[in-house]
Amino acid sequence: MKREELIEELDSFLDRYGLADTRFGILAVGDGHLVKRIRDGRPIRRSTVLKIRKFCQRYELDSA
Repeated sequence: MKREELIEELDSFLDRYGLADTRFGILAVGDGHLVKRIRDGRPIRRSTVLKIRKFCQRYELDSA
């Protein structure tokens, strides 16, 4: 996955649920700087991307 695609997914998710970047990072992987690091182009592990996606899926199901 391209970083730009991940950022677009995150932006869409954050807008849809009204979450701040830091709150999302803390809830998803326990790191309040996660989204900033992704936006800044820092390397991101595949396992972290999978955790982010899993969190988003669970959050969406719980919000339904």
